[in-house]
Amino acid sequence: MGLVVLFAVSMMLVPPVTNAAKALPTPEWALFFGRFHPIAVHLPVGVLIMAAFMEALVMLRFPLGQAVRGSVGFVMGFGAFGSIVAVVFGILLSREGGYKGGMFAAHQALGIATVVGSLLASSSSRSPKIVAEGSGSSIGGCFSSRWGS
Repeated sequence: MGLVVLFAVSMMLVPPVTNAAKALPTPEWALFFGRFHPIAVHLPVGVLIMAAFMEALVMLRFPLGQAVRGSVGFVMGFGAFGSIVAVVFGILLSREGGYKGGMFAAHQALGIATVVGSLLASSSSRSPKIVAEGSGSSIGGCFSSRWGS
Protein backbone atom coordinates (compact mmCIF):
# COMPACT_ATOMS: atom_id res chain seq x y z
CA MET A 1 0.00 0.00 0.00
CA GLY A 2 2.88 2.35 0.77
CA LEU A 3 4.28 2.04 -2.75
CA VAL A 4 0.90 2.89 -4.27
CA VAL A 5 0.71 6.02 -2.12
CA LEU A 6 4.29 6.92 -3.06
CA PHE A 7 3.45 6.57 -6.75
CA ALA A 8 0.24 8.59 -6.45
CA VAL A 9 1.95 11.40 -4.54
CA SER A 10 4.89 11.49 -6.95
CA MET A 11 2.51 11.74 -9.94
CA MET A 12 0.76 14.68 -8.26
CA LEU A 13 4.00 16.46 -7.37
CA VAL A 14 5.69 15.75 -10.70
CA PRO A 15 2.92 15.22 -13.29
CA PRO A 16 3.83 13.58 -16.61
CA VAL A 17 4.67 15.94 -19.46
CA THR A 18 2.49 15.93 -22.57
CA ASN A 19 4.78 18.06 -24.75
CA ALA A 20 8.48 17.48 -24.11
CA ALA A 21 9.64 19.35 -27.20
CA LYS A 22 10.07 22.58 -25.26
CA ALA A 23 11.71 23.11 -21.88
CA LEU A 24 9.55 23.78 -18.86
CA PRO A 25 10.61 25.97 -15.94
CA THR A 26 12.20 23.47 -13.57
CA PRO A 27 14.67 23.94 -10.71
CA GLU A 28 18.26 22.96 -11.48
CA TRP A 29 18.28 20.33 -8.71
CA ALA A 30 15.31 18.59 -10.36
CA LEU A 31 17.04 18.56 -13.74
CA PHE A 32 20.15 17.17 -12.01
CA PHE A 33 18.17 14.17 -10.71
CA GLY A 34 16.39 13.81 -14.05
CA ARG A 35 19.70 13.26 -15.79
CA PHE A 36 20.10 10.06 -13.75
CA HIS A 37 17.08 8.50 -15.52
CA PRO A 38 19.18 6.41 -17.96
CA ILE A 39 21.02 4.89 -15.00
CA ALA A 40 18.01 4.55 -12.70
CA VAL A 41 15.89 2.77 -15.30
CA HIS A 42 18.15 -0.28 -15.65
CA LEU A 43 18.18 -1.46 -12.03
CA PRO A 44 14.41 -2.01 -11.72
CA VAL A 45 14.29 -3.67 -15.15
CA GLY A 46 16.90 -6.20 -14.02
CA VAL A 47 15.20 -6.71 -10.66
CA LEU A 48 11.79 -7.26 -12.26
CA ILE A 49 13.28 -9.76 -14.72
CA MET A 50 14.90 -11.57 -11.79
CA ALA A 51 11.53 -11.62 -10.00
CA ALA A 52 9.92 -13.12 -13.12
CA PHE A 53 12.54 -15.90 -13.17
CA MET A 54 12.02 -16.51 -9.46
CA GLU A 55 8.26 -16.65 -10.01
CA ALA A 56 8.73 -19.15 -12.86
CA LEU A 57 10.80 -21.37 -10.56
CA VAL A 58 8.03 -21.27 -7.97
CA MET A 59 5.24 -21.92 -10.49
CA LEU A 60 7.09 -24.82 -12.12
CA ARG A 61 7.66 -26.29 -8.64
CA PHE A 62 11.42 -26.61 -8.98
CA PRO A 63 13.23 -27.34 -5.70
CA LEU A 64 14.98 -23.98 -5.95
CA GLY A 65 11.57 -22.38 -6.38
CA GLN A 66 10.57 -23.40 -2.88
CA ALA A 67 13.77 -21.84 -1.54
CA VAL A 68 13.15 -18.48 -3.23
CA ARG A 69 9.37 -18.41 -2.69
CA GLY A 70 9.55 -16.20 0.38
CA SER A 71 11.76 -13.61 -1.30
CA VAL A 72 9.70 -13.03 -4.44
CA GLY A 73 7.54 -10.44 -2.65
CA PHE A 74 10.57 -8.48 -1.47
CA VAL A 75 12.18 -8.57 -4.91
CA MET A 76 8.92 -7.44 -6.55
CA GLY A 77 8.57 -4.61 -4.02
CA PHE A 78 12.15 -3.51 -4.62
CA GLY A 79 11.55 -3.56 -8.39
CA ALA A 80 8.33 -1.58 -7.99
CA PHE A 81 10.08 1.04 -5.86
CA GLY A 82 12.91 1.29 -8.40
CA SER A 83 10.45 1.69 -11.25
CA ILE A 84 8.73 4.55 -9.42
CA VAL A 85 12.10 6.29 -9.00
CA ALA A 86 12.94 5.72 -12.68
CA VAL A 87 9.61 7.18 -13.84
CA VAL A 88 9.98 10.25 -11.63
CA PHE A 89 13.54 10.79 -12.90
CA GLY A 90 12.29 10.36 -16.46
CA ILE A 91 9.57 12.95 -15.97
CA LEU A 92 12.13 15.34 -14.51
CA LEU A 93 14.42 14.72 -17.49
CA SER A 94 11.58 15.37 -19.96
CA ARG A 95 11.14 18.86 -18.49
CA GLU A 96 14.52 19.73 -19.99
CA GLY A 97 12.90 19.70 -23.44
CA GLY A 98 14.12 18.48 -26.80
CA TYR A 99 12.05 15.28 -27.04
CA LYS A 100 9.76 15.26 -30.07
CA GLY A 101 7.34 12.85 -31.66
CA GLY A 102 5.34 9.84 -30.63
CA MET A 103 8.36 7.92 -29.39
CA PHE A 104 8.48 10.08 -26.25
CA ALA A 105 4.78 9.55 -25.50
CA ALA A 106 5.13 5.79 -25.99
CA HIS A 107 8.25 5.69 -23.80
CA GLN A 108 6.53 7.61 -21.01
CA ALA A 109 3.34 5.53 -21.23
CA LEU A 110 5.31 2.28 -21.14
CA GLY A 111 7.23 3.47 -18.08
CA ILE A 112 4.05 4.35 -16.21
CA ALA A 113 2.45 1.05 -17.27
CA THR A 114 5.51 -0.80 -15.94
CA VAL A 115 5.05 0.90 -12.57
CA VAL A 116 1.35 -0.01 -12.47
CA GLY A 117 2.09 -3.62 -13.44
CA SER A 118 4.89 -3.98 -10.92
CA LEU A 119 2.68 -2.48 -8.19
CA LEU A 120 -0.08 -4.96 -9.01
CA ALA A 121 2.35 -7.88 -8.99
CA SER A 122 3.99 -6.63 -5.81
CA SER A 123 0.69 -6.24 -3.99
CA SER A 124 -0.50 -9.68 -5.06
CA SER A 125 2.77 -11.22 -3.89
CA ARG A 126 2.08 -9.89 -0.40
CA SER A 127 -1.51 -11.14 -0.19
CA PRO A 128 -1.57 -14.26 2.03
CA LYS A 129 -4.78 -15.57 0.42
CA ILE A 130 -3.34 -15.41 -3.07
CA VAL A 131 -0.05 -17.00 -2.01
CA ALA A 132 -1.82 -19.78 -0.12
CA GLU A 133 -4.31 -20.61 -2.90
CA GLY A 134 -2.21 -19.92 -5.96
CA SER A 135 0.41 -22.01 -7.65
CA GLY A 136 2.98 -19.24 -7.47
CA SER A 137 3.69 -16.45 -5.10
CA SER A 138 2.68 -13.33 -6.97
CA ILE A 139 1.59 -13.08 -10.58
CA GLY A 140 0.80 -16.75 -11.08
CA GLY A 141 -0.94 -16.92 -7.72
CA CYS A 142 -3.01 -13.88 -8.60
CA PHE A 143 -4.28 -15.45 -11.82
CA SER A 144 -4.85 -18.94 -10.45
CA SER A 145 -6.71 -17.84 -7.33
CA ARG A 146 -8.89 -15.24 -9.02
CA TRP A 147 -9.69 -16.94 -12.31
CA GLY A 148 -9.53 -20.58 -11.30
CA SER A 149 -6.62 -21.63 -13.53
